[in-house]
Amino acid sequence: MEGVSTSTPPTLKNILFLTDFSDSSEAGIPFAIAIAHRHDSKVYVLHVVSSVTPEDSTVPVVAPIEEVEEGTFRGMRRLRDRFADVAHEMLIVRDKSVWSGAKKVLENTAFHLVILCTQGRTGKLKTLPGSAHEILQRARVSVLIINSLAKGRHDVGRFHHVLFTTDLSPESKAAVRQAVSIVHANESRLLLLHVMPDPNPNGSAAQDSVANVMHQLYELVSRGGNLPYPPRTMVRYGSPRERILEVAREHNADLIVLGIRGPRDRETSAYRRQSTVLNLLLDAACSILMVPT
Repeated sequence: MEGVSTSTPPTLKNILFLTDFSDSSEAGIPFAIAIAHRHDSKVYVLHVVSSVTPEDSTVPVVAPIEEVEEGTFRGMRRLRDRFADVAHEMLIVRDKSVWSGAKKVLENTAFHLVILCTQGRTGKLKTLPGSAHEILQRARVSVLIINSLAKGRHDVGRFHHVLFTTDLSPESKAAVRQAVSIVHANESRLLLLHVMPDPNPNGSAAQDSVANVMHQLYELVSRGGNLPYPPRTMVRYGSPRERILEVAREHNADLIVLGIRGPRDRETSAYRRQSTVLNLLLDAACSILMVPT
C-alpha cells in the first residue's frame, strides 16, 4: 500500500461538541479546546432537550437561552465560560431525540468532527442516552468518543499512546492520515495493528503473510514525516475485537483510531455488523476516534 502524506493536517474547521452537562460529558472539554487551538477551529456546543413541538413535527426549535429552564441556562453559561478562549457557539435544540436534533445541526453546518463522551468500560454513552449509536452510525464525519474514566489524560487534553487499527484496504488511508496528525499534534507514540485470521497448521504461508503485512504497515506512515517516536507495527491473529482490546491494554493506549466504512442504511447486514463492532469496541478502557472511509 502506498504511503500517506500528512504534510497537510486534516481540516477541522468546525467541531460539534455534545453535552448533557454531566461530569462525564464534560470530560471531553479539554480535548475539544486543545483540538480547536491546534486547528484554529470553532466549537459548536450542543445540548438537545425534549421536543416542545407537536409529535408530527420534524422541525427543531432552537430556543434562546432566556427561554429554557434554569438548569439548562446554568449549564450553558458554565460551558460558555469553559470555551471562552476558543471560537465557539452555544446551541440549544428542542427535538424528538438527540439524533434528530443533532442531525439538523449537522446538516446546516459543514462539520469535520463530532465529540461525545462515554463512561467507563461498559461504554455507556452518558452524553447521548438512547441516541448515541445513531450519531456513530449516521454521522458522515469523524466521531471522537472520549472515555471519561480513562486515567491521567483528561486534565490536559492530550493523547500519549495512539493505536491505529487497519485492514490495509485503500480506504484506510483516510483514517491513518488522522492518526498521524494526532501523533504529531500530541507528540504521541504510534502503534499500528493488523489482525489476521488464525494461521494454517503448517504456518509457512502465514509467516510470508506476516512479513508482507509488516512491510505494508510501515509503508502506511512512510510519508508521515519525522514522527516524535519510531512507529511500532504489530500483527495479531484471531478476533479483531479481542485482539484490538488486548493490544490497547498491553500498550496503555489512550486512543484507538479506526476507519468505519460501509452503507449507512439501517436495514443492511453491513449496518448490523458495524453496530456489533461498535458495541464491542466501546468496552475499551480508552477513547476512540472513528473515521468514515
